[in-house]
Amino acid sequence: MSWMTGDNNPKTELKPIWSYREGMDFVTVLPNTSREFTLIQGDLDPTRTWNGAMSVWVHEFKSMKGGFVTIMCNKWNEACPFCYENELYKQSNPNYKQTGGRLPYGLSNKALIQVYDFQQDQILWLLAGKQIRDGMDFILQQHQHLFKGHIIISRMGERLNTNYRVDLYNATVRNFDHLNDQVVKLDDVPQHIYLSHEEIYEKSGMNPYIYFQQKQAEGIKVDISSWGAIPHENKISVKSNETVTQTANQSPPPNSNPISNHTVVQDVMSTSDLTPDMKSALEFVCKSGVYVNMKMEDVIRQTGKPYIQFLSKSGDPEEQAVAVYILGQWDSIQSYLDKSLAF
Repeated sequence: MSWMTGDNNPKTELKPIWSYREGMDFVTVLPNTSREFTLIQGDLDPTRTWNGAMSVWVHEFKSMKGGFVTIMCNKWNEACPFCYENELYKQSNPNYKQTGGRLPYGLSNKALIQVYDFQQDQILWLLAGKQIRDGMDFILQQHQHLFKGHIIISRMGERLNTNYRVDLYNATVRNFDHLNDQVVKLDDVPQHIYLSHEEIYEKSGMNPYIYFQQKQAEGIKVDISSWGAIPHENKISVKSNETVTQTANQSPPPNSNPISNHTVVQDVMSTSDLTPDMKSALEFVCKSGVYVNMKMEDVIRQTGKPYIQFLSKSGDPEEQAVAVYILGQWDSIQSYLDKSLAF
């Protein structure tokens, strides 16, 4: 026990259970605590499909909202914008590992498995990093005869000074038969762990379809031939009471006539009709997110209204203020953008 705390700054309250998506909750071991689990595998798996953990690749990065985003990578089935950004970073920073750099959308290999959590009396999901995997390998190699599917995971320290230990759990084991219907078959896991475009957008502000539309227009600079197909459809829904122009309508093929998706535009504006504040807002350069260093006007042309709404709540403070102003002047700004699209 330490008499003096490391600092006097209040910290965000950590929670042992976090939601990845609706109906899929993960458990984590809090700093300097231990937690008991039953691994859903072998004889303890009511579906009889899990013989061990599943290998997954996971993106973890800091959200503009302040917390961290976790997204399981599915690039072998569909091109991943986060992997693409990482590859661009590597091209610009070939020695990033030696110089202490980090990928913008951190990527690591983890073990994924369902567990029975004794404290919650609940079936949850667990993502295990290298130290936990190494601990399990040691148990299976050295104490296979003692392993009955029940373990204790202990976490020592926090943040960059975190270490994990795995031990056998030999206490009286509770029955979780009443939770058997919550266990997911191994073959059904992909449809649970891979997020929809809508969910990716809600977590990160990234629309995979729009992102790759932009990259294709710029010319693909990364070899993605071994990845899945580039998203070919804008799958993010738009509320009927919002006027949103998506990239598919804003970026027509070469030599075609651009057509606005607005039926009628009243009082069409020219550049001279914009107020100085509007001009300044559209010239503002994004400071964060996937559209960093792009002008607001270009971002709006690429994404429409949803991303500006996202920035108004989650961006850099100055960026938030500009986004809020743009939303307040949306009709006038949209009229100007429609006019410029038509010529």
